[in-house]
Amino acid sequence: MKTTLSLVCVFASALMLSVVPALGQFSLDEIEASVGKLSDEMGRVDALLGDTDPNKRLAAMDMLIKSGNADYATRAREVGLFSSDKQMQRRALAAVFDAGGPFRFDIPLTGVAEDATRIRAYIKNWNTGVLRDNESVGQFLLYTAPFDEGKQCWTYKTSSSCAVTPTGEQYVFTDGSSFVGSFKLMPDATLAGEGSYRGNKTVSFVVNLVE
Repeated sequence: MKTTLSLVCVFASALMLSVVPALGQFSLDEIEASVGKLSDEMGRVDALLGDTDPNKRLAAMDMLIKSGNADYATRAREVGLFSSDKQMQRRALAAVFDAGGPFRFDIPLTGVAEDATRIRAYIKNWNTGVLRDNESVGQFLLYTAPFDEGKQCWTYKTSSSCAVTPTGEQYVFTDGSSFVGSFKLMPDATLAGEGSYRGNKTVSFVVNLVE
């Protein structure tokens, strides 16, 4: 009986191994067709986002972000972040914050005096705060909820306090009590700014939006 069961198991395993690779195989013709189709689709997306009429490209950005297609939405956000069009930048950044993050704040600490900034102590207070690279960089993660029309800000995902508030090209970041800073979108699609903990000396920080 044991011998029969063993043979059945071996046969079943061999059958599965022979079927699984076949399910994942694609011919060159199928690969070329799929790649060509995807390339054509993304080319059309890029054409919409690059329309010479600013109203059309803004409308395209909004619709692509809300399309439900992750590839279209990602391309629209990235094009907007790198665009020189300020309205596209704002729309893209709004979509990024609406998505919730996480957003990693990197704070260079080399040469930063702790007694003047208290920033290392502040970073350690964050649940996600860490000091890395021999404490030369501090970092923490921010998660946001979709834009609150009533408060005109993006609140923290876990509370109703404002985390990020748009003020023109500048955005104010606050933890609600002890840290206040501001940042703006840079040409390389990073957020760069400065802030201070409890009124101490300011420190700089960077948030990479496209890794």
